[in-house]
Amino acid sequence: MMETITTFVTFNMPPDVVDKFKTEWLKDAAFIARQPGQKGGALYNRIGGNEQVEFINVAHWESEDALNAARDAALIERQKEGQDQASLFKDLGVSVSAENYVVEVPY
Repeated sequence: MMETITTFVTFNMPPDVVDKFKTEWLKDAAFIARQPGQKGGALYNRIGGNEQVEFINVAHWESEDALNAARDAALIERQKEGQDQASLFKDLGVSVSAENYVVEVPY
């Protein structure tokens, strides 16, 4: 049995780049949502905190292969459009951290 993969991607940024970040993130999210094996997700905004704004994207995938294929397809799509998201986020001061998980103990 294949286990659902859940990806947690954390984005930290200064408040003045939030609108630009969300515009770019929404473009990617629309593309990713159409990829085979994508089972849904959501972008969460941390309540409170410090001077940095933090979002966490939580996405669910049928398999690690589906996740990797979607990530590769998104990279190719950005390249076709002349975009480099990593450079854009770096220029905006957005730090990104991503990890994949499977359920250990449901409750």
